[in-house]
Amino acid sequence: MADQRFNADVVVGDRTQALLRSRGLLPSQWKVSDVERQRILDNNIKLGLVFPPASQLSLTAASASVVKRIYVVTIELKALDAYEFTQREIIATILHEIGHVVNPNPPSGVSNCGEAGAEITLAMLREMYADDYARFCGFGNEIASSLKKCSEKNPSEFKPDQIEARIRRIAEKVDNSMRS
Repeated sequence: MADQRFNADVVVGDRTQALLRSRGLLPSQWKVSDVERQRILDNNIKLGLVFPPASQLSLTAASASVVKRIYVVTIELKALDAYEFTQREIIATILHEIGHVVNPNPPSGVSNCGEAGAEITLAMLREMYADDYARFCGFGNEIASSLKKCSEKNPSEFKPDQIEARIRRIAEKVDNSMRS
């Protein structure tokens, strides 16, 4: 799949493409497989930057006769910079958000108990499944380190006990839940 076409199909707007290119963050630079590139396209996922204090994204349907859900992963680079993420941690974070689309729900029959029987909420399971996508794409260490940074810098938003459980799951390489 041609890199330029893939970027154009996924990234919303020239300004976003230019900023992502300048930081080495264009989707073609992630080094994910062609299968994953196609999965992103098949799920109609778009990337857009948020420019504080407010911004808008303009999306146009490819065809008036086809109504298709469009998923926009919004990225606020200033917020990611505040966490001092590396380039690969930013990519892992983007892939995690894409994971919410391509890997949205735990398969039926998945246990909702964590260590020592502690209950894991459906919301936390969904976060773990989104983590799985980043790990599946080769960014397991980076999603774990980005979670640790978030928990350290913002413990009220990123609850340390939940983040530790997610990091432990990534480190233990629990069978990931990716479904093609």
